[in-house]
Amino acid sequence: MQSAPLPEVLATFIRDRGDRQADHAALLALAARCLETPPTRLDQRCPRCGSRDHGPLRAVVPAASAVPAVHVSLSRAGGWVALATTTAAPLGVDLESLTAARVASFDEVAFAPDELRALASHPAPVADRMRAMAWTAKYAILKAHRTALHSAPRRLTLERARSPEVPHSSRCAPRLQHSDLPGVTPSTTTLLDLPTPDPTDLVATVALLGTPAPSIRLTLVGPGPPHSPPANRRSTTRIRPIDGYTPH
Repeated sequence: MQSAPLPEVLATFIRDRGDRQADHAALLALAARCLETPPTRLDQRCPRCGSRDHGPLRAVVPAASAVPAVHVSLSRAGGWVALATTTAAPLGVDLESLTAARVASFDEVAFAPDELRALASHPAPVADRMRAMAWTAKYAILKAHRTALHSAPRRLTLERARSPEVPHSSRCAPRLQHSDLPGVTPSTTTLLDLPTPDPTDLVATVALLGTPAPSIRLTLVGPGPPHSPPANRRSTTRIRPIDGYTPH
């Protein structure tokens, strides 16, 4: 008996040229790889103010087509745009640079007291990476929840990923330990580390909200000319544990 295919997340990076329409076109092309009937457009609307200049992105499929919902997300930082899509569950992606995370004044807003103490207990290079990983994990969850920073990141508490002295070996996503956001629980939240372009000081995390599967297939699509259709690029497949976490 043939086993069911693993849920798949497609992700890619493109250069940030400051062209919002081109970024959306690349994300739409990536989403088309998930469906037999490709989505026709991206819709963006803020649930708070109704603006179409910001807010969650939604891929719109033809009304008469019997295709599953396809979830999309993008993030910009450090001259790159991260794109992610899946039919498995609502998802969010967040991209941040270690430099920006170090100088930003969001520690008191983003982290619980235990998390702040954990950051303070490590040397700066390790703490910088841990901070960026924790921030991108929390923000990716909030984007998948479709509330973004309308919900306080401190309402999410993360278990610490491994914190070795060599920053580059800490490429494993943290795990959600506690949440007081409706619809967000540790048992239904999957965090995946997304390998970033080299050489950069970027960290990226994908979050999925929904009933977990034994494993998730993460397909990183790249590299290629800026804003070229991701469907034309070579892809590599990575299998990650559902927790995306290694105890320290």
